[in-house]
Amino acid sequence: MIATATPEHEAPITTGLATYAQTWPKHISPTAAKAYLGCSLKFYFERVACIKKKTPAALHLGKAVHAALQAFHLARWRGADDSPETIAAAYEKSFTDLERDEGPVNFKGDAKREKCRLDGLRVVAAYLDSPEAMKEKPRAVEVMLKEDIPGLSVPLTGAMDLVEGNFTPVDFKSAAAKPDKAHAAFDHEIQLVSYQLLMEAATGESPPSLDLVFLVKTKTPQVIRVPSPPADAHRKRRVTALLETAVEGTRKGRPWMAVGSLSMMILMKPLVYFLFACLVLPSCQSLPPNPQVEIATPLGDITAEVYLAAAPVSGGAFLRNVEKGVYNGGRAGFYRVVHMDNQPDNKVRIEVVQGGVDRETGDTSVPYIPHETTAVTGLTHHDGSLSMARDGPGTANTEFSICIGPQPELDFGGRRNPDRQGFAVFGRVVDGMEVVRQIQKLQETGQYLDRELPIESVKIIPPRTKPKNSEP
Repeated sequence: MIATATPEHEAPITTGLATYAQTWPKHISPTAAKAYLGCSLKFYFERVACIKKKTPAALHLGKAVHAALQAFHLARWRGADDSPETIAAAYEKSFTDLERDEGPVNFKGDAKREKCRLDGLRVVAAYLDSPEAMKEKPRAVEVMLKEDIPGLSVPLTGAMDLVEGNFTPVDFKSAAAKPDKAHAAFDHEIQLVSYQLLMEAATGESPPSLDLVFLVKTKTPQVIRVPSPPADAHRKRRVTALLETAVEGTRKGRPWMAVGSLSMMILMKPLVYFLFACLVLPSCQSLPPNPQVEIATPLGDITAEVYLAAAPVSGGAFLRNVEKGVYNGGRAGFYRVVHMDNQPDNKVRIEVVQGGVDRETGDTSVPYIPHETTAVTGLTHHDGSLSMARDGPGTANTEFSICIGPQPELDFGGRRNPDRQGFAVFGRVVDGMEVVRQIQKLQETGQYLDRELPIESVKIIPPRTKPKNSEP
């Protein structure tokens, strides 16, 4: 039996979704379906066991910005005060209220909190100054629909951020980097097509477009609309089938039954993980088992091999980030260094440098991936190992660490993380460890670099360095 880590003096946390554990779900939303299909174990821990954890700062910022935009569009719909001062006040109120009502936020200090707050204000101001804010009066704002859809055994529900006058549904997304327009609609297919199904069932109208508006949290915030054509009959059937798969999975208890399936996962790893990697990284079949990447920094280049064959979930996701340019253009950097002298509160000490797109600024457009433990891959944390950084299991996306010296406490069962799930190794440095060690020696305060070292680019390169002591 799994017990939640709740102190004795606190009441167990609940979200009201624990009925998924006992009964047929009364309805399905695109958000719940995507969560279940993305990682059923994460779905279980968050929506069934209702385990409480700190809210990521990027998610908190996104919710506050969303509330401000909702206040703006409602004001325009009602003919009320939609001045920048009023909307900024709505943002400030939401930022504070969410922090109070939804529990602690993982700000990592007052300075980070203030930076997060100001970043959100800049994003809101950028939206109000953009052509998006100059459009005609909306048809609906934050409209909640619940409809019976052919092919679904339960009603479909969904809340649309905005419905424009011509019946175009608009969904707002906060992100740390410009969206990849070629992938954006595909990444949010379930949500967008669900909105079309709901709108057609409720009004009889077919939307002319299914649109995403990205609020990009760069130094100069940007507002980018990504339109996509309405779904045809084939896309509707496909999304309906995915929604029903989620309904059936939750009804039959597949998320929590999967908790004991580690041994089966290990046995089926060569097939299941290869297929998963092919879905995450469409070009995986054209790459060698251990492709190499070059990480360019102002201190020099780091060459690493990625264990795509041994760790296809983590390695495949990292390579997809590389192909999409997530680490390029000043969006990523090395920002944290850990050595024996700067972790006085840790009984179990490690030595790593950490980089990627810092989740304090967060790139919410990059999806989380399932946690691929070293118990499954058979890999271990050696000198130069690349490993996915995470909060809870299943929360890794762009951040990674590079080990300096062997770090067995980061493996599955290790004591560095209280959940003992360890971290996901997906590669190893084959050239440039002297650069890694230089990064570790940079000036820091509380493990965070006083000046982040930018990652200039990460790219896949032809193999040019013969790996030493390669594991797979």
